[in-house]
Amino acid sequence: HCSTLVNNYRCHSGILRLSSSLFYESALQCEVPGDTAHPAAPYPLVFVCSSLDSHVVKEDVNSDEAILVLDQVKNYVGGNNWPEREWGVKSLSDICIITTTSNQKQTILKKLRRDYRDIRDY
Repeated sequence: HCSTLVNNYRCHSGILRLSSSLFYESALQCEVPGDTAHPAAPYPLVFVCSSLDSHVVKEDVNSDEAILVLDQVKNYVGGNNWPEREWGVKSLSDICIITTTSNQKQTILKKLRRDYRDIRDY
């Protein structure tokens, strides 16, 4: 016997809609109250990709892509861009970055820590 748990209490509705449509025939339902998106973000997910054709990538690391990720983080948390009224005090733990390799993760963290010393690795 197999069943699908359809009520989700952990995820932003926009993110849940994507995974629900891709993997669950749109069966999942978001139960998170008031999931407010960042005012600068047109979507709750932002994908940062770079062309591998023009870059030399060694040991699963792409420094140019890491710089693009840093630019996106600055767009959302830098200066006065944090929506404090809706989200409360700025916390970098509210930002999630997913990458494909451990080496790329370390490259991104190193670049982020230059500007955001309180960043933590989960």
